Amino acid sequence: MAFWSRPPFTPGTRPIESPEWGFAPGWKTELAARDDERLAAMRAGDGARLEEVCSADLRFGHSIGRVDTRAELVRVHAERSLTWTSLEYAERSFRAIGPGLALMEGRLLAKGNDLGVVLNLDLVFLAVWWREAAGWKMLAWQSTNRSRPPA
Repeated sequence: MAFWSRPPFTPGTRPIESPEWGFAPGWKTELAARDDERLAAMRAGDGARLEEVCSADLRFGHSIGRVDTRAELVRVHAERSLTWTSLEYAERSFRAIGPGLALMEGRLLAKGNDLGVVLNLDLVFLAVWWREAAGWKMLAWQSTNRSRPPA
């Protein structure tokens, strides 16, 4: 079911984590595992797995200001123009925000290489996940680099 055809959200009418909105018991564990799949796909350069975890409507905002679609994100990882040696969370939490929608926020420590440029990033991020027919999919990601020196 597309997001825009879901029943409207009326605060206070029912528990936000109700099963009818896609929040069965253990949903945070399920979503963390799905996000771990995404990180593994990015480290491995596995474009097919990365495509499977991300929504077709993905908007991935990098800490440098570039915004990728799902196709662009899959391509740079599959072609190995962007590689990761380490992607480790210092913090990660999930919060239900509406029918089948969850926020993921936290801090990610990332080491990699972008076309020969060594990356050593300390990112704070906000991501949106939504439950599609095929399960949880990342819809949006936005991060900023805490380790960047002030201008």
